[in-house]
Amino acid sequence: MTESSYPFFAEEIQKFGEKDFETMPRSEEKRLQASLNYFTRKVRSILEAIDMDASIAKDMKTNEKIKRLVELRDKILFLKLIRIELENEEDAYLIFETLNTRGKDLELKDLLKNHFTKLIKKGPVDFVKLKWSELLSTLNNSELDIDPDTFLTHSWSSRFEATTQQKAFKKIKADINKKNAKEHLTDFVEDSKHYLALFNPETGWEKGQVEIVRSLQAMRTFRITQHTPGVLSLVRANKRNLISDKSLKRALKAIENFHFLFTAVTSSRSSGGISSMYSSFGRKLFETDSSNAAGLVISDLIEKLKERKPSLSEFVAAFELIIYTNSHTKQSALVRYILQKLAAHEGLAYADDLSVLTIEHIYPQSKMSERWSNEVVGSLGNLILLTAKDNRDLGDREFHEKIKSLNNLGASVPKFVLGAHEWTPDVVQSRTRQMAEIAYNEIWKIV
Repeated sequence: MTESSYPFFAEEIQKFGEKDFETMPRSEEKRLQASLNYFTRKVRSILEAIDMDASIAKDMKTNEKIKRLVELRDKILFLKLIRIELENEEDAYLIFETLNTRGKDLELKDLLKNHFTKLIKKGPVDFVKLKWSELLSTLNNSELDIDPDTFLTHSWSSRFEATTQQKAFKKIKADINKKNAKEHLTDFVEDSKHYLALFNPETGWEKGQVEIVRSLQAMRTFRITQHTPGVLSLVRANKRNLISDKSLKRALKAIENFHFLFTAVTSSRSSGGISSMYSSFGRKLFETDSSNAAGLVISDLIEKLKERKPSLSEFVAAFELIIYTNSHTKQSALVRYILQKLAAHEGLAYADDLSVLTIEHIYPQSKMSERWSNEVVGSLGNLILLTAKDNRDLGDREFHEKIKSLNNLGASVPKFVLGAHEWTPDVVQSRTRQMAEIAYNEIWKIV
């Protein structure tokens, strides 16, 4: 509590209520204010990322924010610093790596930075410090919380040998030496930009690459990770002009469609073969030196995805179990994604942007019963997309009353609904099955 800065610190930073007196910030206080602003932006970015993450249900966002803040607080409160004085620089590198075998593991990013610092001589410009700061700064620009260690593992797996985060340093260290250290570090920095384009696609692509962005967004909705080394390799190849936008779209669409069938709907589990397939694909694509060769590698991946997709009967059975109600919102992002795709396939026209449409339950949630259970009312066959106004206007009316208003909306209501003479659980089940078959055979085909 220094006399010079303490009044400012207490009044402007620590206090939540009204200030007792005004303080005049000088250079010392301005640095404190700058630090406060810096950390406020960082913390706010964590909270905003949760708001924008479609994979987190709306009713869980507050709990997730509290969880992240508690984790951050605990990291600070339980932080311990250890000071070790050594005679020379070589011992410093050795001690740093040795600490990894004592107690708490050091993070991969710290071990790798240390390894690069040991191999690359410091000149007038600190090459390692400059490049490493660029890499971390790029990853921190994402709306989502990207873990640098996960990125480094994915980057290496997409170019060389597949590895886990726990084994990554040992494998990477064995291959990086004084001759190639600068090249490898530069490649990691380049990959960080491509990685950002995967997880923050809204800002990483041009206006004419909308389909690419939509596929990447869909993969985020599915909450998958095993595809990352393969997709990273695809983005890298596109940015290096090895493959065209058309080839990238084709590959991403196949991956999106496969994981919709395999992961998002049927929740199929892999024994590790999927992850190995993507890492192998990533390395093969990285090693190609021509567009023709890259095209063959992509076609081979697509054939493997076709072989692994679930059967129609498996898909339909799982599709029928997807529900969305006020008491069951866990699958809301997936339900919206499915309804949007089905609407686009049928050529429905909406006055509003698809992303702001609301989900309408044709048979209302407020009238659930033993016959109209949560599972029936929330199933996809009972759901359509409407504007917020149209949804409010329909209210909780019976179907014979609703259908008159729905007919007036015409082009924005599915034909199946408009052609129905009654709305029963059997009709809902029939529509759900029909939607599933169209989804499997037409919309999410792997080609």
